Amino acid sequence: MADLSAFPIATRWPAKHPDQLQLYSATTPNGVKISIALEELGLPYEPHWVNIG
Repeated sequence: MADLSAFPIATRWPAKHPDQLQLYSATTPNGVKISIALEELGLPYEPHWVNIG
């Protein structure tokens, strides 16, 4: 597992569960599609909602 502290985005939205996939997404149609896909696949992930506005 990579050390997430090496990535600048991880300092703004730190992972509570670094062993899970980290989903950095906006509430746009494409961002929602990815979260639906992860749910359907049954993969554990930690969402981080990013405001792009």
